[in-house]
Amino acid sequence: MNENEDIKPECVASAPRPRKSPRLRMSKKPYSPLQEMLIGWVRYYQRNASPKTRSACLYTPSCSEYMILSIEKYGSFPGTWKGLKRIYRCRPPYGGEDLP
Repeated sequence: MNENEDIKPECVASAPRPRKSPRLRMSKKPYSPLQEMLIGWVRYYQRNASPKTRSACLYTPSCSEYMILSIEKYGSFPGTWKGLKRIYRCRPPYGGEDLP
C-alpha cells in the first residue's frame, strides 16, 4: 500500500455559493450595468405588484418574465423594446405561448 493512499485531503472552507435564480438564464455572459438595472426594476415589479395585476397576463411566460428573457437575449435597448411591445399586446384577443 502506498503512503499517499492513506492521506485524505483536508476539508477546505469554500466561499458561499451565490443564490440561484428560480429560472434559467438564456446566456452565460455577464450582464452589463444597464441590463442589471433594467432586470432589477422588473424583479422589483414582480415582488411588489398586486396579485390581481400579475395574474392578468394572457401569455406564457408572463410579460415581466418575457421582458427579462428578451433583455438577456437581445441586450438592453432591443430587449426592452421587445418587452414593451409585448406588454402592449397583452390584451384580448391575443394570448398564448410567446417566447422572445
